[in-house]
Amino acid sequence: MDNPHGFHLLEDDCAHAGAADWRRRFPHKVCRPCLKRTVDKDGRKLWILSVDNGNGVRGIYRDSKEPYLEQTCFISGVPCSVQPALFDGFIVEPI
Repeated sequence: MDNPHGFHLLEDDCAHAGAADWRRRFPHKVCRPCLKRTVDKDGRKLWILSVDNGNGVRGIYRDSKEPYLEQTCFISGVPCSVQPALFDGFIVEPI
């Protein structure tokens, strides 16, 4: 599959991509190394965290530890949605 975004997705050859089951359910999920590049619309670096025993997701600014309340982040300028996963963790996918 062609990837115009310039960052790894699970269908790419990414050493950190999840198991085959994840590829079927979330074919556009961003890999872990690329998650480290998440920023807000102004370029401030973010941490995306699983909360509430894996039933929720929260963003935190890396520099100030303030909460990031949006459901959209950016990787290499590409807007991505941030959503809780079905059973645990979270999913970041290009919009």
